[in-house]
Amino acid sequence: MNGLNRQGEMDMAQSLSPREEQNASTDVRSLEEENRRLKERLNSYSIIFERSLDAIVILNKNGEFVDVNEAACKLFEMDKFSLIGHSFSSFLELVPPDILLFQRSMLQKFGSFSDELLIKLPDGKVKHVEFSMKKDVFDEFDLVMMRDISAHKALERERIIHEFLFRDVFNRAVDGIVIFDEFGRFIDVNPAFSMSLNLEKGKLLNLSFQQFVARECANEFARLLAEVKEKGTAKGELSLVRPDGTVKMFELTATSNVYSGFYMAIMRDVTERKNMEIKLQKSEERFRAIFEQAHEAILIWDDFGYILNANPAASRTFELPLNLLVRRNLFDFVDYGDEKVKRIFSEFRRKGEIRDELTFHMPNGEDKQLEFTMKKGAIDGYHLTIFRNVSERRKIERELRESEQKFRSIFDHAMDGILLWDAKHRIIDANPVVCGIFSVEKEALLGRMVVELVPERARRQLNKLLQQCQRTGEASGEVEFFDEGKGRIIEFSLKKEVIPASG
Repeated sequence: MNGLNRQGEMDMAQSLSPREEQNASTDVRSLEEENRRLKERLNSYSIIFERSLDAIVILNKNGEFVDVNEAACKLFEMDKFSLIGHSFSSFLELVPPDILLFQRSMLQKFGSFSDELLIKLPDGKVKHVEFSMKKDVFDEFDLVMMRDISAHKALERERIIHEFLFRDVFNRAVDGIVIFDEFGRFIDVNPAFSMSLNLEKGKLLNLSFQQFVARECANEFARLLAEVKEKGTAKGELSLVRPDGTVKMFELTATSNVYSGFYMAIMRDVTERKNMEIKLQKSEERFRAIFEQAHEAILIWDDFGYILNANPAASRTFELPLNLLVRRNLFDFVDYGDEKVKRIFSEFRRKGEIRDELTFHMPNGEDKQLEFTMKKGAIDGYHLTIFRNVSERRKIERELRESEQKFRSIFDHAMDGILLWDAKHRIIDANPVVCGIFSVEKEALLGRMVVELVPERARRQLNKLLQQCQRTGEASGEVEFFDEGKGRIIEFSLKKEVIPASG
């Protein structure tokens, strides 16, 4: 047979003219060159197919793998031999049937389709893949390119969770949280901050910090803004003025680039605490003023009797300069061996307080009968004793009467109504303003219960204030009611035991 072919070729060659032989030879070389280029291109495609970072699979019309690249083997965690012939649908049991049906219909309609899928590997591992599928790429074979986006989806889910948690904390936080830009303009605020400034969120988002910062805090805010831009964090205190003119004091902690390049400030409302600190400071100042200016001698001493502090009156009473008095021991001034002295100090240690009289011996030889009140651990664990020279009692009683008259004058002529009641909420005194407010004679008020001042429907509000005062020592609020057909609002400010045994 081969001999016949060669003979045919020789006969054909003999039948061709020289020009035809040259043309035929050129065509053969052209075909050989084209074949070489096709092989090179096929080899390039094969290299691209195998080395592609994306998984590439070729499916037949039954959805079975015909060919897969190395990335596909890694994606499905199977070798090429095991994958070929395997049905693609066997990996798609987590995908709802209606989704698969929709994807197939889109592929049939448009010839290509891109979407995302969940594939479940034989070992139970689940991967989230992004795919692009093209129909009839090679004759009747479909091409699918896939990319594992599981890690990206996990990060996305984590980001969504973090955003959800941030938003949840943002909305529920007790402290005010403000997102603002580099110019101090509000980008977002939480409900706590809106409530602190008594403004709706929608209105706040059209405003900026500068429109609320108190004039005396303007430089401090500029410093905080510059510091957070430079260092990334800043801390300080700011006073913000609300639209109604009231001032709110905040502790501020600011951080940069926490949300889309903006800044975040956590604003803790410390108005009440600051006011309490101011009141405490004033109270301490008043105590110091009372301590220094009191007519009675006051000593502060330790468990061993050593005097740690004394006021000027004590210096006069004990006939010693202050610098020498604070070096002495309290027991140096009494007969510590005396039975009465022993009994008094023994009872003081047992009960923590005592009131009595003793004879004290002064360094100048003078004996003084002093009435004293001792309180154990009254000031920072040290004991407080107030002495009164009994010989001056008349003078002190006169001063007390004058003080009582002043109080009565203030009580009776105050512009606000003042009411005193006992532990059982029975009225024991009332000034004329109270009588005018409730249109009743003072004698008719005395002995009545406080809650009887208002109609029965309003007593629940007043009872709440009384209970709060009983618990915390003070309370304030408004009680609203109708009296003779007219609506009335009375503001109550309650304080417990302003005068002993009364409210």
